[in-house]
Amino acid sequence: MNKPRQNSINFIEDRLLSHSKVESIEKIQDYYYLIKRNSGLRDIRLVLSDDYTVGIADLIQIKETYPDMNAILTVSSWNGYTKSVKIEAKKENIGVFVPRELLGALNLDQYWKYIKMDDDGEPIDFGGRSG
Repeated sequence: MNKPRQNSINFIEDRLLSHSKVESIEKIQDYYYLIKRNSGLRDIRLVLSDDYTVGIADLIQIKETYPDMNAILTVSSWNGYTKSVKIEAKKENIGVFVPRELLGALNLDQYWKYIKMDDDGEPIDFGGRSG
């Protein structure tokens, strides 16, 4: 896992703290956060990564390092993830996101199912890459 730069971490922390569904964030370890949400929404245990493309091998490694995590965010807007990792993670109720997607997913109790839609109701795949 590539570790995020401090300015990327600060950006994400600021966005999380200003989100209407976020009650608080707690840094558990470097790059690992507990996000407590309001309105009865379940907590999210989020790992920050700066991998250009998050894939299955990254998911396995992150799960070994943070066994109780339930979301991965690749922090840079030019980063993404493979379609296969999104599918595999979803089977385990783990969300894999780029920043825009995470901010939308925070509104859902089942955040790992979040898919960005366009004005016509068609899925927009901001983070996905083939593979």
